[in-house]
Amino acid sequence: MPMSTPSQPTLLSPLHCLPLSAPMSSPGPNHPNGHASLPPTIGPGIFTGANNTHIPYGTFIDTSGNSGLRFNINNSFASGPPQRLYDLLQPVRASYEDRSGKRARCLVGTRECVLNDIKTWVDGAIPICWLNGPAGFGKSTIAQSVAEWCARERRLAASFFFFRGTGNRDNISHLIPTLTFQLSTCIKTIKPLIENALVEEPFLTHRDTSLSYQFDKLIMAPMLSHARSTSTQNGVVQKPMVIVIDALDECEIGDGESMDKFIDAVIEACRSKGDRVPFRLFITSRVEEHLRLKLETIDAKEVSLQLKLQHYNTGADIHMFFESEFANIYAANRLLMVADCVSEPWPSWDVLNTLVHKANGSYIYASTFVNFVQQAGGMANQRLLDALEAHGLDPLYKQVFSKALFSEVAPGTVVDLMWAMGFLLCLEYPLSIQDLALLMDVPPRNLVRSFLGIQSILLIPEADDSPVHLTHISLRDFLMTESRSGVYFTNPSHCHASIAICCLNIMQRNGDLFWFTNAPLRYAFQNCLDHLQKAVDGWENYHSESSFSVLLSISLTNFATSSNVFTSWIHTAIRYGLPTRCSELQTRIEVS
Repeated sequence: MPMSTPSQPTLLSPLHCLPLSAPMSSPGPNHPNGHASLPPTIGPGIFTGANNTHIPYGTFIDTSGNSGLRFNINNSFASGPPQRLYDLLQPVRASYEDRSGKRARCLVGTRECVLNDIKTWVDGAIPICWLNGPAGFGKSTIAQSVAEWCARERRLAASFFFFRGTGNRDNISHLIPTLTFQLSTCIKTIKPLIENALVEEPFLTHRDTSLSYQFDKLIMAPMLSHARSTSTQNGVVQKPMVIVIDALDECEIGDGESMDKFIDAVIEACRSKGDRVPFRLFITSRVEEHLRLKLETIDAKEVSLQLKLQHYNTGADIHMFFESEFANIYAANRLLMVADCVSEPWPSWDVLNTLVHKANGSYIYASTFVNFVQQAGGMANQRLLDALEAHGLDPLYKQVFSKALFSEVAPGTVVDLMWAMGFLLCLEYPLSIQDLALLMDVPPRNLVRSFLGIQSILLIPEADDSPVHLTHISLRDFLMTESRSGVYFTNPSHCHASIAICCLNIMQRNGDLFWFTNAPLRYAFQNCLDHLQKAVDGWENYHSESSFSVLLSISLTNFATSSNVFTSWIHTAIRYGLPTRCSELQTRIEVS
């Protein structure tokens, strides 16, 4: 056989080495592209001494010896050193040890109830634990503490902390390869099992390989094998290892379908193995609707425990957090504090209790307040007084809105934040996220994304069928008082005009209905005139050519000239006992 030169590989056709009578082998059933891999060692024969040889896909039979060795080729090059496991898996830095900045972990003595429930679950029979709660309730902090505890107990198998917009930590395609690599480094006996799986099926890590198949071959099967081989050591039953996945809802936009498939894969794998599941999987997330639909099915409930953070009382924990953080701030600024005649304990118990009440369970609010007080420059005590006395939280509100409004987001993925805030502030009564999105004619997910930027001052519900609430009533006064909010001022008249326009438009879009019965349509029917009146009352020059007056005039004209929608409005008014509203609307249309 001719030898290749370093610069010009010898191209071999499979038929050059295959007798005409030898049948071609069929692809293996478990290989994505129907190819097997080259055996790691080959005895003397057709490839003896060959190097840098390019071999197209095919089947070969070595007839030079007595073995009659038959094998398939699926790599572009038959020679060269094997790839390292790191290169094959290409993991990303997303473990609990890779979080940048100060790692938030539970303060000693806090979150004891939920941590004890998690530790009890780890030693139980249920393989999956789903910890969920509103944004800002400390889920990642708890996940960090759980991962560190498992590591100390030598029971942490792997961890992945999602973080939206940060490198590859928001892409679920990196999840299984990264967990697999961590398994290989954490449990040495698993490494050769994973390597063998990749040798047998080198396409396992490709994006087009199903997550279910990846999970089974790279995580479930190796861990099952390891569990069987170490089921008893020194007569002691080995406890299951723990995998921690934090902030599953932080996957990048467009990864929702892959996330659903991953959840399906894990649930099915756990159900199929019964009490033989070799690990415990701890997941945290907000309760986005597509997650809830997957993790609250009958099948999911058979293999999972759900813990809801809002069911745990956090008042005492947040009080302890404030007390500890302010003590550290005082110690770091002791000379200045003493010079300013500020004595310990600082701040007073009354101030601490007030802050706990204002936090209302939100750890993000508590940490944001502390960060504001301890920022470099100036006196910490004066910053605390400024935050408390300058209309309470105005400095915090400005800081939060400044960060949210000037952050980079993908076009078309969020709703204008100040427009959305105007609805929250001026609606006659709260609407669920889903109903509010219908009224505004925007996707619910985009609406939620806009609110997430200011989640430290909002209570964002765990599901779209609940409304968003202001964490602090002072936020309304701040945004609607121009002297306090400045560039963040939300004009009440403009807000009412926007709501009136949306009320008219949603009724216009549903004019083919006999009457308006669902929540957003009922709201539009009942409150459109009130918002219209408040908008007009707040305009000194209603007939000016401002954008709001023009848009409102167009919406009113379209509404009044559509016989279908006007008829539906009358039917609804008659059904709900409000016939006088018809004459009120007609009068206002004539005035406009």
